[in-house]
Amino acid sequence: MKRIYTFLLACLCVIGAALSARAQSDFKPGFVVLASGDTLTGLVDYRANVLSSKVCRFKSKESASVVLYSPNDISSYGFPEDRYYASKYVKADSSRVFMEELVRSKINLYNLKGRFYVEKEGLGLEELETEFREYYNDAGVLHRTSANKHTATLNKYMDDCILVMVEKTERVALAQSSLIRLIKDYNECSPGVPVVVFKEDQPWFAAEFGVGVGVTHTSLSFSAKDERYLHLEHSDFTTSTYPTVGLLLNLRSPRVSKFTSVQLEGHYFRASHEDRNAYEWAYMEFENEMELRMSAVKLSTAVRHEFGSKKLQPYVNAGMFFNFFQDRDLKHNQYVRRTVWREPEVRVKDDPEFITKNQKGFMIGAGLLYGLAGGKVAAEARYEHGLDVHHDRQVDQLNARLSSNTSNISLLVGYYF
Repeated sequence: MKRIYTFLLACLCVIGAALSARAQSDFKPGFVVLASGDTLTGLVDYRANVLSSKVCRFKSKESASVVLYSPNDISSYGFPEDRYYASKYVKADSSRVFMEELVRSKINLYNLKGRFYVEKEGLGLEELETEFREYYNDAGVLHRTSANKHTATLNKYMDDCILVMVEKTERVALAQSSLIRLIKDYNECSPGVPVVVFKEDQPWFAAEFGVGVGVTHTSLSFSAKDERYLHLEHSDFTTSTYPTVGLLLNLRSPRVSKFTSVQLEGHYFRASHEDRNAYEWAYMEFENEMELRMSAVKLSTAVRHEFGSKKLQPYVNAGMFFNFFQDRDLKHNQYVRRTVWREPEVRVKDDPEFITKNQKGFMIGAGLLYGLAGGKVAAEARYEHGLDVHHDRQVDQLNARLSSNTSNISLLVGYYF
């Protein structure tokens, strides 16, 4: 079994190396606007991460050297029919950064690391934020309240159309779609400047459906602090390798991020583990034969981040899973010898309720996506750690008398239509 773990860990290392190489750059046709107003066209690094606000990596052609531009060097950069970044001064940070421009109109809307800013001639640049306040009541209990500071800011910027906009600013959420809709409504009420909505041709919501198969290698362990569970404390269950089959659903918002998405999966599997152990306790010898049989529907939810936008895309994901067990049976024969020369007493201690109905845990994975026949093929190596596979009776839960966990390493292949 060590060879299986070594092989799977090697797969993770190979994928990790691919991630490192791919994450370095992803150049796409773009442009740079210099401080003088001149525009350079060529290739711009498309990485959608924190570096987008700090540096622009540009080269005039594929074979040219990379030139780095800071927000102090250029006025803006971007990609045709796609993202656009403008150099702006942030008072709170006392520095210039590249902000993603979402709307250009009488009121400009910007995004910086999930924070939104508005800009208007004569009023400058201001962040839309919610203010949180803490106070103690007469009973000495701490309370936390929020003040919609962004509402006052929006009313100030839209004061020339306040009678129409005031109800809308009260209801607006600090989210891209809600704020863009508000800015467009304001420009209908107070026209004068053409409205440019960047990435407008990109949808707010997209879904990819798929099917997946894989092979999973599972180990099982117990830790006991009560004499009733000595047979589990001394156990060393065999590992189990089994196939899985499932359905895949990837949800994303291309308008917000092309590379970050929510991954939902449902898999079915069957597994079994066996153990035979012996020990002495209270001047008696105990020998145990156990078999655990289980089948389950596994539901997983994770956040996925892809690197690059080329045909071969590395990705990583992390999240949680829930096993809903259908079969969950423990077969247990215990042989008790009070003296070495007597026949053992046979105790049948089967427990059809030993396995919990629902198990939860966390998962991490890394893989590659490859475009094929109008869809995508995904290959992934994944690790899962499951908590308490046994049914935790209330008295055991209070005293932590028994704990258990599962460790899974999987190789998964899927196809998205």
